[in-house]
Amino acid sequence: MRKGFIEIENGINAGSIAKSVYVRKRLSLDGSVKRATAFMSALGIYRPFIDGNLIDSQPFLPGRTAYDKRVQYQEFDLTSYLQKGSEHIIGAEIANGWYRKGTLPKNRRSKKPLVFFCRIVIEYTSGKTAEIYADESFKVSIFKCDSVEYGKDGKISKMVFIRQREVDVTK
Repeated sequence: MRKGFIEIENGINAGSIAKSVYVRKRLSLDGSVKRATAFMSALGIYRPFIDGNLIDSQPFLPGRTAYDKRVQYQEFDLTSYLQKGSEHIIGAEIANGWYRKGTLPKNRRSKKPLVFFCRIVIEYTSGKTAEIYADESFKVSIFKCDSVEYGKDGKISKMVFIRQREVDVTK
């Protein structure tokens, strides 16, 4: 696996498919932050969080894409989130989406593991730069989608998740 990518099914019983997961990592800062940028994507759909706050309210990131050809990524400005305190939690909820379900024809749906990509670049006021990548130090909690609520327009308005268990992705 390339730098910054983690396969979510690592540590889950062979052959099992996670419905959705929450990945997270504690960030420790080395001083005052001048600028911080996160680059994220997933094979599956995801919602990014920092310290429990949703970073972007756009649903179903990275957007519908031809996963077998290319994967879009998003860039998020984290500077304002990292101005207070020296400890933060970065995370994402990841689900199958169009990667393993959805509107793709059955022959184009993947049976491969969900994959999360994260690269964070932090520039400190001291001039020092740090880069943090998704790796096996990210903690993973497996969820199941308990219920889906639809709005009057027929679109999904709310998804309710229940945590099933936490797994160690290093095994």
